[in-house]
Amino acid sequence: MNKTNHITQPGCTPHCPYDIATLKDMMARGEINSQTLCFTEGMSNWAPISTILPVATMPQVPAPAYPVQTAGSDKPRVAYILLGIFLGCFGVHNFFAGYTGKGIAQLLMSVLSCGMLSFVVFIWNIIEICTVDKDAQGVPFS
Repeated sequence: MNKTNHITQPGCTPHCPYDIATLKDMMARGEINSQTLCFTEGMSNWAPISTILPVATMPQVPAPAYPVQTAGSDKPRVAYILLGIFLGCFGVHNFFAGYTGKGIAQLLMSVLSCGMLSFVVFIWNIIEICTVDKDAQGVPFS
């Protein structure tokens, strides 16, 4: 005997009764998933539809495709170091690596102080070029 099932999404009103074949079709089309709540005759409470349909009949949803990062960045570390040494007081090396906030801070410190804080920014740059080995997205320099 094919029991009828009521299905619902969280926060929604229950939908009409469906038979097992219709539920399988709805899952295949992506209208419902294994966590969709359902109720059938003989149940005391709403439960995930996976308790009614065998797991083998549920369509396997492929993992979302995310862009794959390469092993290294297209930004060379040598360029980061040279920019830090020669133009570091203006934060150019940080703009190059994607650290826009740090770059703006270094640029403003140098320009607004008329160069009086350039020595402080230079020390900051030396520390950065010795310790930073990844760009702002976390990809290691090449």
